[in-house]
Amino acid sequence: MSSSEKVRIGPADLVGFYDTAPRVTGGAANAINAVAGEELGAGLLKHYLENSKGASVTILQEHPISPAQAQTGKRYWLDRWILAEWPNRKVLFQMEIKNWSAHSLDGKELPISATLEELKAYRIESWKREWYEGLRKPPTQKVLMQMKRPKGYDYATVEPLLGMWAVMHPAGDSEPFFEVKLPATHHFENLSVFSMSAYLRTLIPACDHVDLEMPRTIERLNLLNKLFVSA
Repeated sequence: MSSSEKVRIGPADLVGFYDTAPRVTGGAANAINAVAGEELGAGLLKHYLENSKGASVTILQEHPISPAQAQTGKRYWLDRWILAEWPNRKVLFQMEIKNWSAHSLDGKELPISATLEELKAYRIESWKREWYEGLRKPPTQKVLMQMKRPKGYDYATVEPLLGMWAVMHPAGDSEPFFEVKLPATHHFENLSVFSMSAYLRTLIPACDHVDLEMPRTIERLNLLNKLFVSA
């Protein structure tokens, strides 16, 4: 991946914007998510798995969106295929990305300066809003549907992964990546969950910037700069 396909982000800046910025900027948050939201989630997951879990990670670009046929005949799409490879394990994550934040409806702010007690309480409450004996909301429930595997990846195990902006964890722990056991009625045994804000908060003390793989965001930014020039 060349440097021209990467975006440099500031962990503290992103956390400050999404978790603590005034609600009057909600329109800006929606616009930013449209340009960079999905790639931010995928790029941060790749950075986390490579630097914290020792995986070799590929964000599939030829099949970034995969359809699934529901029994009703309605088609569902997830956001990305993420291939994570270890020497003894190869996983093809079917990833749904939600950038719901303090700007979203019913969103709650979480300052960077939050205490350990405040963080733990927020993580638990945030997870409860998403899960009760299963995922609560249809926009996230679709991650548990069996998707059509892209050609050429039969060697990898397909697993569902939910990428969320908000800090969350069932037990209130600081770990940004965790698994939950699914009810026996599901096709998959476990659901992996990745919190973007939680991961960025672990980087803030040591990193003033991080370079993420976000090629489509760069294309969009270049187009915006071409179409709209400051007078």
